[in-house]
Amino acid sequence: MPVVFDDATIQRFSEQGENKFATDTRCIIDRTSLAIVNGTNQYTLPDYVLDIRRVTWRGKWIEPIPHRQFREGYFPFSSQSEPTQYIYNNIGAQKIQFFPTPAETIAAATTDLYGASISTSVIIEFTRTPDFVNFTIPPWFRRYLLKNYVLKMCFAIESKGQNIKASKYFDAKYKNLYETYQLLLEDFINKPRSLMASVYPILRQRPPAPVLPASFGTYVE
Repeated sequence: MPVVFDDATIQRFSEQGENKFATDTRCIIDRTSLAIVNGTNQYTLPDYVLDIRRVTWRGKWIEPIPHRQFREGYFPFSSQSEPTQYIYNNIGAQKIQFFPTPAETIAAATTDLYGASISTSVIIEFTRTPDFVNFTIPPWFRRYLLKNYVLKMCFAIESKGQNIKASKYFDAKYKNLYETYQLLLEDFINKPRSLMASVYPILRQRPPAPVLPASFGTYVE
């Protein structure tokens, strides 16, 4: 039986669909550590970085500011100290800039970016594009979502296997799954977690003093 859709085509559409979903939902989260050089305030991030979630400097959170606010609200000269803010937009492709300019050299951490290295290194948490091996969209729906995307794309190709009706069918399934998983991920990643569930509101007051009933005790003359 002749092969209608070769492996290269299937792989290309699979990666295309996964990259689109990861870019739209920002669901793949990763961390990296920067090697800081004394007197240098701009650093280049990897090409796969989509958006920065947080930056910590030896465990201290650094506040993000837009480039326009930095340009209009700060003096043009640069001071050197421990950075308290960073800029990620309008300073060049994949570049991050610290303010004030770092006044020390800090080695990049290579391990344990979620543990002990936080207090000694500069760590950036970000969303990224997939590498289709180690960093992928969540595995519990990955295969099902990408299967429908690949089928809708393959059946739309002008070839012996073209089937527009089938392509529309799988496109509808893909869009439904896409929306469902997107909403789930928004709940998992972006909404705050409730650490305590209670049917009744918590009353922030002391309980009243106990009152004994009038008939309490034994009557004596």
